Amino acid sequence: MGVQAAFAPNIGPKTRPDTKPETGRALKPSAVKAARVSPLAIAVALSIAVHAGIGLYFVTMRFVAPPAQASLDEAMLVEMYLPQIEPDKPKPSPTPPVPQPVAMSPIKTRTVDVPVVSDVAPLVMAAVESPKTVAAAPVVAQPSPVPAPAAERFVEVDVDQALSRNPAPPYPPKSVQMREQGVVWLRLMVRADGGVGEVQVKTSSGSMRLDGAARQAVKTWKFTPARRNGQVVESWVNVPIRFNLKS
Repeated sequence: MGVQAAFAPNIGPKTRPDTKPETGRALKPSAVKAARVSPLAIAVALSIAVHAGIGLYFVTMRFVAPPAQASLDEAMLVEMYLPQIEPDKPKPSPTPPVPQPVAMSPIKTRTVDVPVVSDVAPLVMAAVESPKTVAAAPVVAQPSPVPAPAAERFVEVDVDQALSRNPAPPYPPKSVQMREQGVVWLRLMVRADGGVGEVQVKTSSGSMRLDGAARQAVKTWKFTPARRNGQVVESWVNVPIRFNLKS
């Protein structure tokens, strides 16, 4: 209908399509038929063209081969070798120039006249008076030296004897269970009667139980006291006590 409306101005109310109007030329029958093509035919033609294109696309894609994938074992190995660098050859040291001998000019000597010195008269030394003799001072008799006092004689406590005759301290049961061992050094004050006064721990065994057992044991020990000039005196001694476990 739209096509007919487009050609409406060219056709008069009483003029047929195959006749020539008064002011124009007559149209061909084929041109009139082409102008009257139905829109339905156009739509059908477009639909056929679209479906044909889609079918051609799928047919083409069906025959496209997938990309090939090589395995890891077939991988290409690319190696590069570093060029060997030759060390620089040592350059020969330049030969030092040979020193040319220098011509020595002759040494000129000059004679110098030395004046003759006449004999000099000997010097006359004046006589020096000898010092007068001074009378010697009277010698004072020195007092006789006082004899030094006799050195003191000190006899120390025999620690080895005390260790051999005094009882050993008991091993604490808890220390046996804990496998505690070690050596404790005690500093003892031996009284004049041979008994033990103050007791100090000089070096610990590492266990307070072992140190305490040693201190309690030595308090009952007896020693031979030290003597100074034959008199018994108090003195300090160091006593080691070893705690050892045997399997």
